[in-house]
Amino acid sequence: MAQLHPRFQRTVALESERKLDPYIERYVDPGARVIDLGCGSGDLLARLIANRDIHARGVEISSEGVKACIEKGLSVYQGDLDDGFKDFDAGVFDVVILNLTLAMLHNPDLVLSEVVRIGKRAIVTFYNAGYFPLREKFFASGETSALHPENAEWYRASQIHPFSVQDFIALCKHLGLDILGRTHLSADFQPLIGAEADDPQKWAFAAVYVVVRCA
Repeated sequence: MAQLHPRFQRTVALESERKLDPYIERYVDPGARVIDLGCGSGDLLARLIANRDIHARGVEISSEGVKACIEKGLSVYQGDLDDGFKDFDAGVFDVVILNLTLAMLHNPDLVLSEVVRIGKRAIVTFYNAGYFPLREKFFASGETSALHPENAEWYRASQIHPFSVQDFIALCKHLGLDILGRTHLSADFQPLIGAEADDPQKWAFAAVYVVVRCA
């Protein structure tokens, strides 16, 4: 049997993915209606239930991830985010989370436009492909694998559409989205400070953004 692409292997999250959880939690109000798209094994949802008493739902593409979520008592269904959200009414969720998920999608622009329809706000986390050490590595090697922060070969990387801070800001402008909050993180997942904080395109390893549709 052919090995599944990492995009479909979300049961065991990367250690870095869990390091983003506290920054996501800061943007979630207590008691909020939350859906985590690409929720993996449900660790983030379980954390938010415990710490924010949220009303939680999840969507996950891998059967192993769905099984792990169900074993945690979470309300999760199996689905491919690229198929859309026609079954959800506008504004049905207070918060929609895309945690390192947007770059895994075939149509990230279409999915994000739907996300801000079904949710009052969206929390989007991503690795910054503009991170300067990655650019240096790419310049030295000429290999596109260097642009994947997860350090995977380009043909095995789960991030099939890596993008930068500037790319994301441009996408938000294209879709008519307002940015309500943002946190830029170093490679050790600490908030940028000083001069580096003034140039997140160059020095942010990862980022957490909160976006809404323009009023």
